[in-house]
Amino acid sequence: MDYAEKAFLEIEMPNVVSWNASMGGSFSGGKVLQFFTRMRGSGLRPDHVTLAHVLQNIKDVDLFSAQQIHSLIIKMIGEEVDVYIGGALVEIYTKYGYIRESQRVFNNIRGKDITAFNLAIQGYIRDGHVAEAYRLFYAALQMSMEPNQASNVKVTNDQN
Repeated sequence: MDYAEKAFLEIEMPNVVSWNASMGGSFSGGKVLQFFTRMRGSGLRPDHVTLAHVLQNIKDVDLFSAQQIHSLIIKMIGEEVDVYIGGALVEIYTKYGYIRESQRVFNNIRGKDITAFNLAIQGYIRDGHVAEAYRLFYAALQMSMEPNQASNVKVTNDQN
């Protein structure tokens, strides 16, 4: 990634797309936060791709950084988020055991798909919230979503 970073730094006036491309690469979470801070300092407004990249790359950094980015998202676009941002936030909050926050984010995802349901189900089972996982599984069925192998494995693994 050193070459990619050097190439990026040579861009005279990077736009949102070039920032997104750099943050979507293999940078560590700390490096992505540095790039995100620099992007915001340049006066460019991050878009939903930027925010999803940042969240995906910082999920293993620390909860506080993720909460700060989430606060920025609420300030910029409100509580309702797309599947990419919402999925990343659900994954982060369930990983750290913040189930209520995860549920709140999940409820505010517009255009939920089976992937969003799977992320939430997986997180709930991992954190011992099996009843909530089953509730979401059946909610997906009631919405005429077709569970895939990931859905079934995540729910049935708990029964073993």
